[in-house]
Amino acid sequence: MFANIILERYIGLLEFAHKYLLSYVYVNFGVALAIKDNIPTRTSNGRVIVSGAGLCGLAAARQLMIFGFEVIVLEGRKRAG
Repeated sequence: MFANIILERYIGLLEFAHKYLLSYVYVNFGVALAIKDNIPTRTSNGRVIVSGAGLCGLAAARQLMIFGFEVIVLEGRKRAG
């Protein structure tokens, strides 16, 4: 999904970090049960800007894309992370 903006050598690290966060329920609404119960069942036509292409920004962008939003990630550096 983000392969066009992340260098090949960092893909494994990103996947490992994402799996870690998923396994300890730190992302994908595992922490806030009130939010988890209200996840939309239909896709949105909305557009969202995510500030920062670090681990959290990319995880948020991915989740929003799954929900059907058009996402633009802004990063101040020339690389993600």
